[in-house]
Amino acid sequence: MVEFHTSSFYSCHVVGTPEIHVTWYLDGNEVTDEAKYGISFIDGLATLKVTQARVSDSGIYVCEAHNDAGSESCSIELKVKGWF
Repeated sequence: MVEFHTSSFYSCHVVGTPEIHVTWYLDGNEVTDEAKYGISFIDGLATLKVTQARVSDSGIYVCEAHNDAGSESCSIELKVKGWF
């Protein structure tokens, strides 16, 4: 659980060949808002930073790694405590 208007940081270590692509999802919807979320994938480490969290940022975040060989994912639940 994080407090309202704080930031939280999540990461997944990913290895494999051929080249891997990583996508983050919140409750099944792709995370694309670059102003709200910091997303990177460098040297096998996929990261997501949720900045100035609001209650609407609460939910299940999924990191999905995929390539021609298949896909794998991991998830975490974020709960934001505070103002609506």
